[in-house]
Amino acid sequence: MLRQHGILDEHTLKSRSQQIDSAIAYRNEAPSAKGLLDTKLPRDELFFTSKIPPTYFGYESAKVAIAETLAKIGDLGYIGER
Repeated sequence: MLRQHGILDEHTLKSRSQQIDSAIAYRNEAPSAKGLLDTKLPRDELFFTSKIPPTYFGYESAKVAIAETLAKIGDLGYIGER
């Protein structure tokens, strides 16, 4: 479990926080995703979000940012064919 930079720590899990907050600008997407996966908690108990910075303005730029985020976080079990 990650404890650096308060990404996902013991307190977060003990408080049963349901939200893992990340952003391209925070540079915490990959470690936050890893911490979420390391918890082994069901995905329906945890939510992962990320934000696109304003430098990715417009539809095409936003698509690039989303692709970058998905490449960093891997498969968290939220997106895909069911």
